Amino acid sequence: MYDYGVFVETKKSKEDESCLEVMIKPASKRTTTEQLERAAEEFKMMTGFYPVDFNYEWNPEERKEPYVMFRIPGKEIEVAETRSTIGKAIDVLTQRQLSPL
Repeated sequence: MYDYGVFVETKKSKEDESCLEVMIKPASKRTTTEQLERAAEEFKMMTGFYPVDFNYEWNPEERKEPYVMFRIPGKEIEVAETRSTIGKAIDVLTQRQLSPL
């Protein structure tokens, strides 16, 4: 399997509490934009959901790092904030059989 050099954070959306936010972020400063894009594409292909927001720039002054965010609807989702690999996140989400909008 391709090493994306990323990790995935999941948490309830602050904008819409019935949604789960999935943030794909670089695991280190060595992670390239291409790796982040490939991870987001893999996530999109495996889950059927499209990104709702992204940033590919490091900005240390504003303490911002690159990310790709997906927002997944589903009131039955109860998840503590977690940090995992992209493969594990895809497995969990596809096992729940969520359907895209």
